[in-house]
Amino acid sequence: MKKLLSILTATLLLAVGGVSAFAEADTERPSDVENVVAEAGDSLVNLSWDVSTDDTAVEGYVLYYGLSSVYLEGQEYSFEPIDVGDVLEYDVTDLENGTTYHFAVRAYDAAENKSPNYSLEASAAPEAGLGGEEDLEFPTVVDAEAISKIHVKVEFSEPIQFAEDVAENAEQAFGIDDENYEPLEVLSAEIMADEDVEEGQEGLIVLLTTEEQVLDADYVLTALMDVEDLAGNNIISGTSDTASFTGSDVEPTEGDTEGPILTKLEVISDTELYLVFDETIVLSLTPEDQFSIMDVDTGATAEVTGAILGNDTETGLADAAVILSVTELDPEATYELVVSGVEDEFENEIELANGTIQFMGSGDPVVDGEEDVDGEEDVDGEEDVDGDEDVDAEPTLEDAEDFMAKFVKEEEALSVLLSWTLPDNEVSALQRLYRSTDGADYSSETDFDVFTDGYTVGGDLEEGDTLWFKLTQSDEEGNETEGVFAKVTLSETGPGVVGLVLVSLGLGRFASRKNRK
Repeated sequence: MKKLLSILTATLLLAVGGVSAFAEADTERPSDVENVVAEAGDSLVNLSWDVSTDDTAVEGYVLYYGLSSVYLEGQEYSFEPIDVGDVLEYDVTDLENGTTYHFAVRAYDAAENKSPNYSLEASAAPEAGLGGEEDLEFPTVVDAEAISKIHVKVEFSEPIQFAEDVAENAEQAFGIDDENYEPLEVLSAEIMADEDVEEGQEGLIVLLTTEEQVLDADYVLTALMDVEDLAGNNIISGTSDTASFTGSDVEPTEGDTEGPILTKLEVISDTELYLVFDETIVLSLTPEDQFSIMDVDTGATAEVTGAILGNDTETGLADAAVILSVTELDPEATYELVVSGVEDEFENEIELANGTIQFMGSGDPVVDGEEDVDGEEDVDGEEDVDGDEDVDAEPTLEDAEDFMAKFVKEEEALSVLLSWTLPDNEVSALQRLYRSTDGADYSSETDFDVFTDGYTVGGDLEEGDTLWFKLTQSDEEGNETEGVFAKVTLSETGPGVVGLVLVSLGLGRFASRKNRK
């Protein structure tokens, strides 16, 4: 019995050793993988390839992929390889739609010999809405709206495309009839570019150009079967392919190609300027670099240390005004401001001629026949800075002057002392003080008679706070001035001890915001 066991053991060891020796002896590599095909889906890419050959047998395949193509020796793919096993097809999932991925495959055998080279690369970019057989839903028309007398905006339930046979003449994919079944000719059809639609509407909006519509006429739009989703599902005839809209007489607007124009500059104080543009503007991430100020006589520059974007309260136009913080201006000097690199919402940049203006450090209009900051000629005895004749003008409601705010701390009590010079007219019947913690939203603080020229603010003040105050004048009819402004930071040291004097500007809502460039 022992002899038999010895023989069996020896035989088993010999067999194992033979297999081991055989595995160690296998140095033959599988052939390179060929015909790798990549097909994009929604957040995935499906890969397939031809079978590789080996002198023993192919055990499986390793998939390599990354965001950059690999074609030089020593380069590697950016993501971890995937051992997909002995298959000839595999889905790489959890990919980012709209991003192009590059793929290659190598085979390996039982001895872990791999193909000498990567396969030829295959590339694909996943896209929302793709998915082949899994997407069985057909698109539907959600809405149609005439946005001008020759333009109709059509919204679909999912991103769409036009069938190949009408791609060059997409207008053939739509029909429009009025209530009398008279056709309204569609001249062109275009899927709106992603940057021209709101987020989430990419691929959903089609802009049709039609012959001129009849105002208030009722039209019915029909999308034909040449409209399909990204998986190739055609729109289905019936109620889901139609929408009604009313004819318009609005003139079509051309795209904005003109840059913004600086229309107004006022001196708030010797360290702050107020600018107004004719349209909404966009500042860069370093807006102070977009404004330069130079003394026209000496060439000396005033440094711009900050820029706050806000609304123009005279017109209500959002993000059309800027408060510039600058180093101290000489009230006797004439300065030139140059605005560069400022853009409107359509990325049109301001032109040099439209962003250059001269002003006095004192805030007075530029004289000697020059134009003032409002663009009106300022000639003695003719027009004033508002462009009106200055002949025995009736008394007008004017703001106070020299409005100041000063922080005072006595023991633990904090207070702000406000003072001002009363306006030199008899029109004012009431003075009103407003208070703000952000320079944007003001609440009424108190009212004064027309003889009061000072006030103390106390109560819930805390060190470190910054407060804004606005003082207005009202007449008997209730007309109220835009007001003068003062700002103070409740700090024992530094420039916040005394508030800044601000002229009557009606600054409205000014708040910092993130800028794009």
